[in-house]
Amino acid sequence: MITDDILKRQCEESGWPCVARTSGRLTVALEATPAVQAVVALSGSGVRVFASLLELDAGAAVCCEAISMLLRKAGALVHRVRAVTEENFGFEVNFPTLPSPEELHDTFCCLSVACGLVGAELPALLDDRAAQDFILVRGWAADVSTPTLNQQGD
Repeated sequence: MITDDILKRQCEESGWPCVARTSGRLTVALEATPAVQAVVALSGSGVRVFASLLELDAGAAVCCEAISMLLRKAGALVHRVRAVTEENFGFEVNFPTLPSPEELHDTFCCLSVACGLVGAELPALLDDRAAQDFILVRGWAADVSTPTLNQQGD
């Protein structure tokens, strides 16, 4: 059985400084600009490492779609990383069992790269007009759930 103490020890052995917060969360500062922290938490019988980049309400649909596109593209480029495109946007890595310190080291590196890939564009996509332009330039239709012919192979 994985405990918080065992998980903290694995993080420390990964070579990345970790902090046990008073809230009970275990965090690791990633090497990304702007600064991002990964939360390392037990998830069922495994471990979830999540780097939250942004929390949005459902009111800005075009912004959510553009940000989702950006995160999915970045996530596809980086080993291990999966984009999270629901309310709390970011990247995650899930392990079915306790990861080794080496796996955690690799995970923190990969999350740092993924967060760095989107760091500059993300704030711009909070503007409705910029988000719409972002979607259109990439060949998506105004109804962002329906791709145009230009999107094939994208």
